Amino acid sequence: QKQLSEISRFIPRKPKILDIGCGVGTTSAMIKMIKPDAEVIGIDIEKRSTWKAYQKQYNVKYFVDDALSLKFKKGEFDVVVSFGVIEHVNDDKKFIDENLRVLKRGGSAFMLNIPNKYSINEFFAKRLGQYHHDKKYNMSEIKSLLTSTGIKHFMIKI
Repeated sequence: QKQLSEISRFIPRKPKILDIGCGVGTTSAMIKMIKPDAEVIGIDIEKRSTWKAYQKQYNVKYFVDDALSLKFKKGEFDVVVSFGVIEHVNDDKKFIDENLRVLKRGGSAFMLNIPNKYSINEFFAKRLGQYHHDKKYNMSEIKSLLTSTGIKHFMIKI
């Protein structure tokens, strides 16, 4: 929730927000709690049983959709958010291009919780046979990826 609070200052009034890779839907519901005037839509590659309850309680919409080929119109969203998603897609550039395609001109896109190639947690998880990300990034890889998609203004925070 700390990350959502931090980015909330970049979110305009009465925004339309897309949460890509929403999973069980908790993040979409938290976005709605922080920005009650927002229209929040969560998408994931598969339907989750929790969506119905969150939809009813928080008035969030959920859909099954592919992050690499979104069903939404160009420029439909004021804000696009993804938490820990890019490392799970098979085409990073196409993922970012789709984020940008559905984003309104002047809108904000947030990619959060990108696994760090040099994270001690990832290192030990792999060594101990625990869940870890196969795909990880360092700062220069993220900067290169973002600039290769035409993004000129971005902030990377560790």
